[in-house]
Parts: sequence; structure tokens; C-alpha cells
Amino acid sequence: MKSQTQQQHQDELAEAAIDLLERAGASETFIEFVRRFPETNASRQVQSWLESGLLADDNAEAGKPHSGGFFFDELWAGNVEVAYGSADLANKRRLDEVL
Repeated sequence: MKSQTQQQHQDELAEAAIDLLERAGASETFIEFVRRFPETNASRQVQSWLESGLLADDNAEAGKPHSGGFFFDELWAGNVEVAYGSADLANKRRLDEVL
């Protein structure tokens, strides 16, 4: 069962960030991953960018603010097989749910 905080995060991401992530070049798989799994490092990184203004309406077209690590970057780019190959077991399970 999702906590109220997790649900709130998902709602905020869905409302505020999906368009920004798309404009910044995030793959559909990345967007679904962070939307569905708010407890992941990837999702927390996106939330941090949103809260700090590193990813905002006026700078989204510039792309992602910085690297989030190999798994993150490959998933961002839509290189799902490469991301999957480098994922830990927990993220492999999550990707299985997304795909």
C-alpha cells in the first residue's frame, strides 16, 4: 500500500514534471519508472531538480541538469537493455514492471 507521501509525490510528478521531463529529453520508460517508483534514487534526483529549479519551465529544453549515474543516464536516454544490464536486482524488478 502506498503512503500518502508516495501518492502525493506521484501526483506532483504527474502534474508538474512529465512535460518538463519530456522537453528535457527523458525517455518514456524513464518517466514511467520515476512516476511509478517514487522511492528510487532516480525519482528522488528528479524531485531534487524540480525543487531546486535545475529542471524548470525556462530551462527544460537544455536537457537533464547533470548525470545521475550510468543506470539513470541509460534509462533517461531510452537505452533500456543497457540500463537493465547495469541495474541492481531491485531496479531490474522495477523495470520488469514498467516494461
